[in-house]
Amino acid sequence: MTLNNKNKAVPLIVDKAHGAYLGAAIGDALGWPNERQPRRKSSGHTGKDHDFIRWTRRSGGRFYSHEETIEPGEYSDDTQLILATSRSLLTTREWWKHLSYREIPFWTIYERGGGGATKRAANSWLLSRPPWSAENKHNNVRRYFEAGGNGVAMRILPHCLTGVASGRFSSISQQIVANGVITHGHPRALVGALAYGFALWRAFTHKGTLEYGALIEITLQNEKEWGELPDVSGTCPGWIEAAQTWAKGKYTDIWRNTVKEVTEMLHKCRDALMQGALAIDRQVMEQIGAYDRRINGAGTVASAAAIFLSSRYAADPIHGIIDAAFAQGTDTDTIASMTGALLGAVCGPSWLGPYAEKIQDANYLRQIAERIANKDDNVEEKNLATETTITPVKKSDLDSFVSKLQQTRADDTIVLPNSREAKVSKSYAHKVWVKNVEVVSWQLTTFDGQSLFIKKISRKQQPTQENLWKSADEKSDKS
Repeated sequence: MTLNNKNKAVPLIVDKAHGAYLGAAIGDALGWPNERQPRRKSSGHTGKDHDFIRWTRRSGGRFYSHEETIEPGEYSDDTQLILATSRSLLTTREWWKHLSYREIPFWTIYERGGGGATKRAANSWLLSRPPWSAENKHNNVRRYFEAGGNGVAMRILPHCLTGVASGRFSSISQQIVANGVITHGHPRALVGALAYGFALWRAFTHKGTLEYGALIEITLQNEKEWGELPDVSGTCPGWIEAAQTWAKGKYTDIWRNTVKEVTEMLHKCRDALMQGALAIDRQVMEQIGAYDRRINGAGTVASAAAIFLSSRYAADPIHGIIDAAFAQGTDTDTIASMTGALLGAVCGPSWLGPYAEKIQDANYLRQIAERIANKDDNVEEKNLATETTITPVKKSDLDSFVSKLQQTRADDTIVLPNSREAKVSKSYAHKVWVKNVEVVSWQLTTFDGQSLFIKKISRKQQPTQENLWKSADEKSDKS
């Protein structure tokens, strides 16, 4: 953004930052309960009709199945990873190392609703090696490069906000792809994130109200800016070589085809808006694959859906985020989160009403948003560490942390594996649905205001023959 008077412009961008961060978290929290709900006919949604709810989700898969209660306004992995990216950008100029070696590995023990690709990649980083490394099993590398989900697009908001002062998208696109390859290798994840990231960047830099359909048009007109595969070899050495090996030398061809795929989706969205139909949301979402369970988790689909809904509802933002969050049969939490970020970047936070106070960690979200918005300020930049030694978080660190956590009581203070401090709020056992399994969680509040839920799943120790004899002896002594 070109700024004539920095003092006047800073409140504007901070306002947009608050709107984007809060909008993303609110969309996430509203959509999460509907994430795996069956497809239902849409009704006219309004903000008054739909509030945050208390709900129960089943977690742990077949072998560790248990219940998890989600309180009203609590968010999932979408917001967690936006915040992890933000902290990395605010901690060191080598943000990529901090995110991949510290934040992502630690995230594995407090994640809520995390995607399979992100968790698999995080397990590789727990071994201090990239998921594309030849040291990993061939099948694991293959799965990494086949991962084209929306787990990248959901978390790249901070890069778009820090790039507001830049007149070019190229530096932002490098950061987005460098962030993305930490967990996903397929162009569907990365190109989808770039298209969404470009729309988000332009939403931040735009002054005034966006016209109906404008975000789609802007994104289509600037395909060359977001459609290029940026060079990330300086940040992610060996990645492009591994990508070309997986794709048998045709990774750039797959990339170009994916860009074409996104533009075709956006053309469908634009054509529908140009027809002026009043009830087109479902039709368009179907056309781009948002209701198709085989592909509705793709980064390309989520990005096109979020850009479409934001373009359609720029003048009525609460309707847009509600429509996204309650479109059962789609990936509701991620699409609503991305839509909320776009609409917040355009409109600021005023349209969010009571949601803005009810969302989990509202004050922390505002603080982080403001710091990211002001990141180019000299004071913030001077405080960033340079050339620091970044100590990787390993599985042994997580195990040691959980062991210490088991010894704590309410109000105790504990140091987290990513070096932050937190207070223990409470611990509680979960209802389990399989024999010989116990699940315990601890709720922590970091000193800077984020809520974390650390979960430990373990199998109950089976009684040995020696213990059975001991138990029998104890009973006979008492009789």
